[in-house]
Amino acid sequence: MIKCYGRKREIQVLEFKKEGPPLLVYGLPGIGKTTLLRRFYEGLLKREKVVPGYVNLYSGIEPFSRLFANQLINLFNRLNLKGKKNDLRDMAASIKSYLEKETQSRVLKNLLLHIREHIITNGLYEVVRLTDLLYNEEDIFELGIDLSLSLKTDQIIKIVKAFEMVLEDFQLVLILDDFDLIRKEREDLFKELLSFKPERTHLYFSVSKDNFDSLDSEIRKSVTSLGLTPLDKNDLGEWIIKESPGLLIDHPLEDIHQRTKGTPLFLCQWIKGGLKEETDPMGLVDRLLSRYDQRKKRYLAKIALIRSPLSTPECARLLKIDESMTKHYLLEFEEDSLLKSAYLEREGVFCFDHPLKQERVVSILKKEFDFNQLYQELAAYFEGEISYPAEENMTCFFRNMDETIYYYGLIKDRKREVEEAYHFYQGLNALLKKEEFCPALTELTESSYFISLKTRLAIILYQLLAKCRLNDQALFKETLNELSKSRNEFLVEYSKALFYLANQTGKQQKIRETDMVIWSFSSLLGKHPENEEIKIVFAYLLYNLIYDYSSVSEFGGAKNTLNSLKSLMSKNPKLKEIKLIYAEALTTISSKLAQEGKFDDSFIYLEDLKSLSLSKEAEFLVEYTRALANLSFYLGKKKKYEALNRTIKDLDGLTKAFPDIIEIKIEYAKALVNTSATLSEKGSFKESDNFIKALGILTVGGETTQEAKNVYLSSLFNLSSDLSSAKRFTDSIDILGKIKELVLKEPGNEEILFSYARTRYNLLYDLGKNGKFAKLISNLSILKELFCRHPHREIELIYIKSLFNAAADLACAKRYDRIKELLSTLEEMNTKGFGNPGSIEIYSRALFNFSSYLGESGQYEQMRKALGLLEKLWKKGEGTAEKIYLDALLNATVHLGRGKNFEELARVTKEIKGLFALDPKLKPIYAKALVNTSAHLGKAGHFDELKKIMEEARKMTEENFDDHQIKLAYLDILINSVASLRNKDDLSSLLEIIRILKKMSQDFPEDGPAAIAYTKSLLVLADELERRGEMIELNKLMATLENLSKENHRVLAFLKAIDFPLFMI
Repeated sequence: MIKCYGRKREIQVLEFKKEGPPLLVYGLPGIGKTTLLRRFYEGLLKREKVVPGYVNLYSGIEPFSRLFANQLINLFNRLNLKGKKNDLRDMAASIKSYLEKETQSRVLKNLLLHIREHIITNGLYEVVRLTDLLYNEEDIFELGIDLSLSLKTDQIIKIVKAFEMVLEDFQLVLILDDFDLIRKEREDLFKELLSFKPERTHLYFSVSKDNFDSLDSEIRKSVTSLGLTPLDKNDLGEWIIKESPGLLIDHPLEDIHQRTKGTPLFLCQWIKGGLKEETDPMGLVDRLLSRYDQRKKRYLAKIALIRSPLSTPECARLLKIDESMTKHYLLEFEEDSLLKSAYLEREGVFCFDHPLKQERVVSILKKEFDFNQLYQELAAYFEGEISYPAEENMTCFFRNMDETIYYYGLIKDRKREVEEAYHFYQGLNALLKKEEFCPALTELTESSYFISLKTRLAIILYQLLAKCRLNDQALFKETLNELSKSRNEFLVEYSKALFYLANQTGKQQKIRETDMVIWSFSSLLGKHPENEEIKIVFAYLLYNLIYDYSSVSEFGGAKNTLNSLKSLMSKNPKLKEIKLIYAEALTTISSKLAQEGKFDDSFIYLEDLKSLSLSKEAEFLVEYTRALANLSFYLGKKKKYEALNRTIKDLDGLTKAFPDIIEIKIEYAKALVNTSATLSEKGSFKESDNFIKALGILTVGGETTQEAKNVYLSSLFNLSSDLSSAKRFTDSIDILGKIKELVLKEPGNEEILFSYARTRYNLLYDLGKNGKFAKLISNLSILKELFCRHPHREIELIYIKSLFNAAADLACAKRYDRIKELLSTLEEMNTKGFGNPGSIEIYSRALFNFSSYLGESGQYEQMRKALGLLEKLWKKGEGTAEKIYLDALLNATVHLGRGKNFEELARVTKEIKGLFALDPKLKPIYAKALVNTSAHLGKAGHFDELKKIMEEARKMTEENFDDHQIKLAYLDILINSVASLRNKDDLSSLLEIIRILKKMSQDFPEDGPAAIAYTKSLLVLADELERRGEMIELNKLMATLENLSKENHRVLAFLKAIDFPLFMI
């Protein structure tokens, strides 16, 4: 049990929380929030009717799947205690059934695969077996779990509800630690989960702050909060006396309390030797920084001053270096335990490993750099990140605006300007929260900061104001009236504000309001007919309205607005930009009509566009080509093949007539790709191939751009994949031949190489799933040859994924002879080493699967070879190889025991013991190996070896008295021995073990597993006494069991669960 000093009151608050709103644990970094919650979690694990889940929000990719995996594991443990572990299968099926109705299939699939991976990582293969209904067999061996599909709030809530619905007899507890280590853009997740009131689930959060002003007042009122403060001197003294009394010999308690500030983290570091005689609690950071050059320190200083996690592209823009170098520095900082990475909402982000390290870096580097200059650079960075227009992502806009003002505010000589900026920003926020008229509008727009630095913010200001007023005609008119009073120097800003207002009214289909905006714009043009910029803004406004009308199939409104745009173009023949906007509008409306299947109407607008292209100006020719390409796509979808052929012919003619305009070639290529893809989807492979041939002539036959070649490659990839999915493998291989020709023609073109490798990968996948193993092996050889000639990291990863999938398919078909061949290939790769870090984990998992498949089939020599390759990886310290290697060894003990290969079983067990001797943390692994070995030795009658294992387990238990896992393993070994000795007819040895179990049960009366194990042994003895006919002894034993059931509720529950028939309980 984790020890938690000075927190009795806080533990009581946690334990007595009722259903309803979450409990929020908060406090400064290092104050002990995680320790408190882990201590609470350990206590929950001992409660029979509670199924808890704990996760640290920065514990890795998609942390919520780890949370739900922990719940399933704990549920299994509860059911196992009751002897009802098989019930987990039905519960898993019910959970999946609920989620299938409520959640998108792709999201559900990736969630379940993540959960499976977490459970395997914990070595709980029985849980995986019992929950196999959660997964489709073909998904389990498919690599590439989509890490970008992070769960959204509503999906998380649905999963919680699924557990609540299925687990009616249990109390559910979810603990989310470090919840504030989340990007500002995701604060909605924090707020929404705080507002969630589950029926039977207790929610606990921890955050490293004590200011919740960002939360709505209603949320703050409903959430129960628990603040942690530094430990007082007495609590600190109690801790030291129990954990490290020698510390008080050299240091007075007063001094320790003053230097640690009552912070548990600092005291822990001192006890472990991290503080020694230094006053600085972060000596590690000092040592690291002393090794860094000035450039690296400057990069780290910038990252340390940022208040939220950053993605790699954001860091690259911040540091002003390319992304590859940025990634290099970030990984180096991560390796030095300064930064840590995680996946949040579709992208990888980096932040400091702990806030205290971040503070220490800042305090040290302040002495080396001019922080005013750094603040200036950070302010400029965030100012550059302010989007324009900001309408699509207001959250991002306000975050960047907030950070810009914050960093300008830190610069000592900019105080007055920042105060003005802050005033403007506060007023802008106030407008969002008010629905009534805001008199501060004029004052804000005339702010000196606004005029000199951010005139464009007025547009956003008006847009936000309009959002509040669209439902009120009077207020909407008032807004327009305010805008019309703008001074002459703001005319363009006024026109842009009208543009955004029209965007809002158009999207919301507010026809009267839209007409009012257009009338206002017409009035503005009438007063200032010479202002060309206003005319262009008006043209864009009309184009957007045409787009909005067309998107909702309001083609009448789109046509009327198009006529207005045409009139504007006619009155301003010299403004080419308006003519281009008109051409784009024709493309939009013709494409939308084609999408609806209204081809006759679409052709009318295409004729207008064609007349514009007669000028032979490149921009209009490209726009006409683009409209034809869009049309071809919809003609193919609707099977209008005659019209489609005419359209393709027109595109071909344009391409030949204007060979120097590359954009026309690209649009024609896209049309051919779309047509080919549509036809192949419908099974018209021959027709699809004809279009691809035309595409090949276009993109490969002459000089063209790499983009056009990529389009050709994409079409070949799609057609080959569709053919192999349709089991047309010969045709798919023919398409691959075309890509190979390109490889031979341009051997240095990486895009072609990668496309060839990926297409071959898809073919291999389908060959394996359809049992075409001869073709599978021959195509694997071709991919291997490609990799040998071009040992690129990307191709290496594709090749190893292909081997992984092939092994799974061969194992399902029990083609172990072929698996041996693949194992030899893996052995060869181990010798050469890897260029792609991602390859190592896949390679390790492939070896794990190989060892498992070979062990199941009794191919022990080959299994040993796979284990040997994993061992080499582990010794090199490669990635996750150690964990996978240990899992493989444990797996091997099961297979060897079932196959009665006891000589090899003893060798593997000894190998695990050797690893345990090198690293004491591996003792649970060794204990599990002893459990597996004891079960199989006992069944086979190897009682001498079994007794040695019992003795070994006994010593381990005595040496690790407080280790719950070791104790459980010892109990399992004793139970295995009881069952085996009964078969041997050795009653005296059986009674000796029962006495051991009885003593353990008496020594630990609150220990459920010990009492259950003792009960199981008595049941075995009862069966044996009944078989021998010793009824007097049997009756005494029945009385003992009855007394046990009355004294221990866990024993009572166990006996009820197995329907024990010999007496009434």
